[in-house]
Amino acid sequence: MNYPIHIRFAGLEPSNALATAAEVQAYKLPWAESEIMVCWIGMHCDPEYAEAGGPYSVRVDVSLPGYELVSRRIQHQDMHLAMGYAFEDMARQLRAIDPQINHAEFAVTVNGLLLPPPAHGPARQNH
Repeated sequence: MNYPIHIRFAGLEPSNALATAAEVQAYKLPWAESEIMVCWIGMHCDPEYAEAGGPYSVRVDVSLPGYELVSRRIQHQDMHLAMGYAFEDMARQLRAIDPQINHAEFAVTVNGLLLPPPAHGPARQNH
């Protein structure tokens, strides 16, 4: 399932390569297939330092039913590293909501509530 991803560039020219990298990271977030309703990614460079190549900052915001999560605003001289660290921070926050969820394919929800995983896995039928 795809959810809306909004990317905002401030103080630097929009880049298809950076937007694609951000989308790839966003779709790898835990819970991505089950509960994330929307993801906002902000990439910023202070215009005063733009010609010098940074520092860049990245922030990731995610909305889930009952939660609005915001990553720390990560600053780094390398935009890709700043983005990676911001997404790592968001992944940690998502796992903190329910440490049993490491990936979306394991999340089962009913009416927006997380169900516990089955105790012994799927039942087998003997024929």
